[in-house]
Amino acid sequence: MFLFVVLWLGPCALIAPTVEGWGFMDPQYQAEMAAGATVVEETLSAHPSMLTLKNEEDDDGDRSESMGKKGEGDDQLLVTTIIPRPASLSEVKDDTEGEAQSVSKQLMDEDDESDEDEDESDEEDNDDEDDQDDSEEDGDDNDEEDNEDDEAKEEEVNNGHADPLPDAKLSNRTSFRNPLPEGCQLADSRITCQGLYITHLPNITGPGVTAFQLSGGQVRKIPVRSLAGLPHLEWLDLHQNELTDTSLAPTLFRNLSILKKLNLDNNNLTKIPLLPQSLEELKINDNKISWLTPHSFKGLFKLLTLELQGNGLHEGKVSPLTFRPLRKLIQLRLDDNQFRAIPSGLPPSLQRLRFSQNQLEELTVNSLKLIQLKVLVLSQNRLQDDRIAPRAWTHLPKLEVLDLSHNELLRIPSFLPVPLRHLSVHHNQIESIPGLVFSHLRPGLVYLHLAHNRLDEGGLETAAFQGSEDTLAQLLLDHNQLRSVPSALPRLQALRLLRLDHNLIRYVPPNSICDTRIHKNSTLASLHLENNPIDCSDVQPAAFSCVEVVRGLHPQCHKGEE
Repeated sequence: MFLFVVLWLGPCALIAPTVEGWGFMDPQYQAEMAAGATVVEETLSAHPSMLTLKNEEDDDGDRSESMGKKGEGDDQLLVTTIIPRPASLSEVKDDTEGEAQSVSKQLMDEDDESDEDEDESDEEDNDDEDDQDDSEEDGDDNDEEDNEDDEAKEEEVNNGHADPLPDAKLSNRTSFRNPLPEGCQLADSRITCQGLYITHLPNITGPGVTAFQLSGGQVRKIPVRSLAGLPHLEWLDLHQNELTDTSLAPTLFRNLSILKKLNLDNNNLTKIPLLPQSLEELKINDNKISWLTPHSFKGLFKLLTLELQGNGLHEGKVSPLTFRPLRKLIQLRLDDNQFRAIPSGLPPSLQRLRFSQNQLEELTVNSLKLIQLKVLVLSQNRLQDDRIAPRAWTHLPKLEVLDLSHNELLRIPSFLPVPLRHLSVHHNQIESIPGLVFSHLRPGLVYLHLAHNRLDEGGLETAAFQGSEDTLAQLLLDHNQLRSVPSALPRLQALRLLRLDHNLIRYVPPNSICDTRIHKNSTLASLHLENNPIDCSDVQPAAFSCVEVVRGLHPQCHKGEE
């Protein structure tokens, strides 16, 4: 604020009006001030000891305690100045004349500067009006500029979508600790914001924050400065928003140098954004990504988990070099895409591959060269027996879990991996299990899911489970066409769960479930026989005596045990 010192002829009072109170002095008044130097000389003669400048309205004559203190009831500033007694009147005259000239010159300079400032102020006002018009016309298109970022955030404040921002005169918006948006919670080192109806993420500062969840909202824009105040962020969850490729500043994630986990599920991204090399887990499921290039995962040498479920991917839009940078990748999820074949170039480090809900029709001997793979899920595809090469599993020496459910198989595939422990082939069209199909497995199957097929009693040979008789703990044969309990069951010495429900079983042969001739101490804990037309008159006494829990059996069938 500009202040103008006015020498007033009176009882030694100096009044400095504010710009708002008095405006700028005109040249005529400045000349009158210069002429007042003579009067000041006479005043000094009358008061040789001290000159005290005070407010005219201060009747008590008390000195003001500091310069620049604003008076009460007016727009004047109180100024107190103490001048030592001069050695002679002539020196005082010279000093006073010099001060008067200096004051006059200063006033004239300030008058010129004020005119220039008024012009600059007018130009700035015009520029601000133009910027505001441009902002209203362009909307969110120019949010990457600093001033327009501030305008966007101020608009959110006006709409009640965010907390008020501090006054720009008092704080630099790039460095202050912003309040969290309403609805966010801070617990320990984690910020949680769920279901917020904000479109732009404001700047958030928290040096100690390591986890930030902003999910289930309508966020469409994340400027680069929004996360710059979270230098120790390790986990960021932005799933289920409205993010597009242009929503994210190019260096937004690259600046998070220790970020380990990033969730971008359920957005509208069409390409992989630039990511920090520190990343270990990336989830980008249910977006619109249809292309993967050799540069999509460039520099992500530490990535362990990658999920790309629910995009528009197929083998023709995935470069063979796409996964080359992912030297340490352990888990890959490509479910719910449009693949007709396994993409080439998968990292040999993979241990878990999920490939369900695609259009996979064929497995060749070279489709799966993954020597570290332990879990393979190929469910809900279009696999048929004659499209699976006999040696398709040859290059999977460590595979333990295989899911082939919801396909079009008529039989159990041959030459399954030797270490296989869990096999799921439910919801196929399997009619029989040939003998010795599992005999080469070591140590043997633990879990076998055969439900929802076309098995009947003739389709289960006596040697059907050979190789797994000492290891099989869970056998699911429900929803088939069995008319009697399979004769191979008593040989399963480790069986804990047996499901035979939803079949056509009418007869339970003696010793078909509890055969003490084979093993006296049964391990069977749960037997399901629901929805079978069992004739209790044909149930032998103690037929289920070795089973801890029998479900679905009519009470009349237990009378023989009593």
